[in-house]
Amino acid sequence: MSIAVLLMLLAGAFYSFQQLGNTQSSASSQTTSSTSLSSNLGIPTTSSTIKAYLKVASSLNSGNAVIEKTISEGFKLVGISPYVYGGGRTDASVAKNEYDCSSFVAQMFRLGGQSLVYQYAASTTLLAQTGNSVSWSNKARGDLLVTAADATENEQHVAIYLGDGYILHDSNSTDGVNISKLTDVINPSVLGDMTWQQLFEAGVVRREV
Repeated sequence: MSIAVLLMLLAGAFYSFQQLGNTQSSASSQTTSSTSLSSNLGIPTTSSTIKAYLKVASSLNSGNAVIEKTISEGFKLVGISPYVYGGGRTDASVAKNEYDCSSFVAQMFRLGGQSLVYQYAASTTLLAQTGNSVSWSNKARGDLLVTAADATENEQHVAIYLGDGYILHDSNSTDGVNISKLTDVINPSVLGDMTWQQLFEAGVVRREV
């Protein structure tokens, strides 16, 4: 969401990661079911992308408490928090889990123990300036992927990188908070065959922790 649109919406409106259990050394433990991992991570297994993520999730832990807590809080909203344009910037809206992409990222990091921006002012423009810049090839779990400054209103977006090509984000195209693969096509009816990777690679990567 752009600052210009945000200011219009805000006129007068102020306002665990549960560590995976020790993996058993037997061959069967290496094929832990998606159902078991889903329970540990608090993610509903509702799509092939989520099922694929769950298969590699145990190998992606960053070892950083803030990053893992942030992602854990976001996982709690997968499949249950709808995308609400302009949402997540008042106490009442946050209480209802109403977020758009930038307010979702800001609030999850806040819950993770690190404030990035004032919640009422969350925007892709501001998030593109937080933390430190890293190259696309060096992106790591917990980094923010933010679209380019010249992205159109339909393209503006921010996501939390999970590792291994997966992102956690809140998008109208994903019906709210969800996990996507960077190679997924975003929305054919709006952006043609553009993938999340094509969208974000033209932007910036910000390391917050």
